[in-house]
Amino acid sequence: NTAGACVDKAPLKREGDWLLAPLIATLRHLHSVWAVRAQLSEPLQSALEMSGLEVAVMLGGGRGVVLEQKASAIEAGEYHDIDGVSSACLRNWMNGLRDNAYGFLALCFDSITASQELTGMLIAAIADPAILAVMDGKHVRMLIRHVLQPLVRYECADSTRAVLGQIFRALLPHMHARLIKGWAALSDGELAGGALLPPSQATTAGPPGGKCNAAENDVVQDRMMRELTREYAGLLSSLVAKPASFYLDAVLAEGADAAQAVALFPAACLCFPDGESSHRVCALALELVARAAGDSRFHQVVGADLLRAAVQALALETNANHFTEVLTIIQRILVTLAPQVPAARQTMLSFIPQEALAALEETFRRKGGGSEKTRNAAIKK
Repeated sequence: NTAGACVDKAPLKREGDWLLAPLIATLRHLHSVWAVRAQLSEPLQSALEMSGLEVAVMLGGGRGVVLEQKASAIEAGEYHDIDGVSSACLRNWMNGLRDNAYGFLALCFDSITASQELTGMLIAAIADPAILAVMDGKHVRMLIRHVLQPLVRYECADSTRAVLGQIFRALLPHMHARLIKGWAALSDGELAGGALLPPSQATTAGPPGGKCNAAENDVVQDRMMRELTREYAGLLSSLVAKPASFYLDAVLAEGADAAQAVALFPAACLCFPDGESSHRVCALALELVARAAGDSRFHQVVGADLLRAAVQALALETNANHFTEVLTIIQRILVTLAPQVPAARQTMLSFIPQEALAALEETFRRKGGGSEKTRNAAIKK
């Protein structure tokens, strides 16, 4: 269980050190399978596709539906051996190896960072941009959940922060681009490379064998995108939550691409049609607003991009449950940033007349605008 384990208190720290090198190498090979997927033969190629059981679960089927799907899969030969190995059993083995390896790595992370060789192996295994680009979305989500989330949430040694910084350098720009393209593809009814279901599963044939019809395929794709987005939004939110708040400084200093990916993502995520993801990035958005007041690097991103996205997000039904948080983002930008950043005023003028903006600014100036509740009410009007 990695969710509550701080790496410097790992019970397997000493006993498991001997296994780390071969385990990381195995993960590297497992991840690399996605890069050569088209050249694979059976049963490995079929093992990379979602099974009929997984599709049934993603579609929200109850126990009866899942058992019926399993019976259909067996009858159709999905569990038949191919040269002594069935694709279904091979997929289960690969998933189990992946999940348990991720958990083990998180428990022994301080041992990994103590060795330059192991550190290099780990970065090559989980932060190779070429492999991240072709990995299945479910696979990336499990990597974030079982390895990165536990490490970010608990304060670790400087060496651990340095390694995570190198991982984030590759992961953050990739995830930003992946989710932007993925949601755009969903909106257009198209598949996005690697983020959704593999093209081989976009078929009009019904179950079994992991196949689903067009309507079911849309549902599965939508759920996979929501789960991946929520996991990544949760990771970024962890960067500003104590005791891990020091990570945000490290990420923003890691490089232009990583910093830009973090700064731009809240604006994009607020307008994704998934309320849970939008809610999770509100804390990061507010942190960026606070930093923008004293850091000109964030003036354009916060004063224009984030403000515009927050105003547009107010109109989305998916943001109804955290409407107040979105209002708070807007009012803090207007109070702390608009007086010194012309882009913020120009952005607001694209939504409301100049007279209305002037009245709003006058409300904020009058005795400091009162409480946040008062300022939010003024913006809402």
